[in-house]
Amino acid sequence: LLCVRAEPLHEVNVQSDHERRERQRLEISSPGDVVQFTAPIFFVDFSEGSLTLEIMRIGSMRGSCKVHYHTEDKSAEAGTQYQAMSGDIIFADGEDMKSIQLQLLPVNHWTTTVELKVRLSIPCDCRLGAYLHTCRVKIIGKDYFPSSRYAEQLKRGMPGIEEVGPWALFYEYLCLILRTRGITGRTFTTILLQQVSNFQLIFFLWSNIYLVDVIFSPNKDHESRLILHEGPADGRIHTAMLIGVIYFVQMLVVQLCETTAIKIDVHGKVTRFMKVNLFNKYLNYKETSRMALGDARMQDAIAQETEKVSNSYMGVLSMVRLIGKAFVVTA
Repeated sequence: LLCVRAEPLHEVNVQSDHERRERQRLEISSPGDVVQFTAPIFFVDFSEGSLTLEIMRIGSMRGSCKVHYHTEDKSAEAGTQYQAMSGDIIFADGEDMKSIQLQLLPVNHWTTTVELKVRLSIPCDCRLGAYLHTCRVKIIGKDYFPSSRYAEQLKRGMPGIEEVGPWALFYEYLCLILRTRGITGRTFTTILLQQVSNFQLIFFLWSNIYLVDVIFSPNKDHESRLILHEGPADGRIHTAMLIGVIYFVQMLVVQLCETTAIKIDVHGKVTRFMKVNLFNKYLNYKETSRMALGDARMQDAIAQETEKVSNSYMGVLSMVRLIGKAFVVTA
């Protein structure tokens, strides 16, 4: 029965795919003027703020025609590096050139060269170019890693890096990661989850003192400090059981928080951020720069060096956890 029902569904999917390909073929081969981008790739720097994309019409120029355009994310993300846009372009009678404006969003931290696509579709009284119906937009990032604050020194290579010092660069690196989308919230959430174990330490120290000074104390004057006053031994047994239950629940809460911190995976997010941006940087090198760097060195940087950099960030989070524990112990 499952096989019998599955066959018609498969036929419908095949038919819809065929219809979609046929519609695309008709869009390209339909009569009329050709509308397409003037170039397959456009380049813009983040500092320029915007980019003008030109769309041309080729043919008799008789009558009006219309096409739809929209942006598509690639390595660039709408709302982060650029402002998403879509709409219709209408060519009037005799008009052969139109332009649309792509707005870039201000980026206040280091980023590599990223890319998006702008696609033309739904032609009306015209047809799309066979190849230039889609263009790529490369947004070039020229900032120094981890920031351009020490750009003049970093231009000089290792002498400039030594002049700046490792701690200053490490501070800029921390600021970069904390400003990165998707990592900031995870970082502060992880710090809060890690501090839960310190609250457990507070309860552990308090409960030990309470057990010795109140529950196990033969002094009758301490009975007023009992949480429960009814039951065996004037409520001492029930109070001890209550503290045990609270301690057990706290252990479950701490375990849950640690599991949640693992699932948040700040280390994985930082590592992925470094690997993706490093590889994007490498892809936009000139051929001579790639040959000078070498594939083996690049592979080592992506596989091992990025891991070390990510571990340094997690080391800061571990230090914050220890500072919280030291504060609890000394308070």
